[in-house]
Amino acid sequence: MSILSSLWTSVAGPSQVEEAIIDAICATVLFDDKITRNESGFAIGFVQELLAVDAERSATFVNESLERMRARDVDDIFTSLCHKLPTREDRNLALLAALGASRVDVMDQRWGESDFTHAMAEAFGLSEDDLNSLRARAISLSKG
Repeated sequence: MSILSSLWTSVAGPSQVEEAIIDAICATVLFDDKITRNESGFAIGFVQELLAVDAERSATFVNESLERMRARDVDDIFTSLCHKLPTREDRNLALLAALGASRVDVMDQRWGESDFTHAMAEAFGLSEDDLNSLRARAISLSKG
């Protein structure tokens, strides 16, 4: 882990919930072992708005998260996300952000990312209807 990660708590970095949302995005785009320029751009832009930081700082937070996610297995990722996202609202936001990131390239999820976000919804205790509702919302938001 880099020096910046250890400074998050002392220098206006992401809260536990914000960090988990960033991790949900990064774990999703990493799942198919390929991070496209569009996915990276989405993650950086989303984090930039979430934390109200500049693009450089946002990219640092995204890269830190990508390092953390590469070092974990899926079960550990879901356990960590559930722990850091205590409310249904937090979990819905994290999943919505992950769904948005997974759709940025082809306006539809690739099979691996679809499987991953489905498993994430299950880990969060969300129903199939909840997941479908969030998917519809991600589609709506992606159309502007």
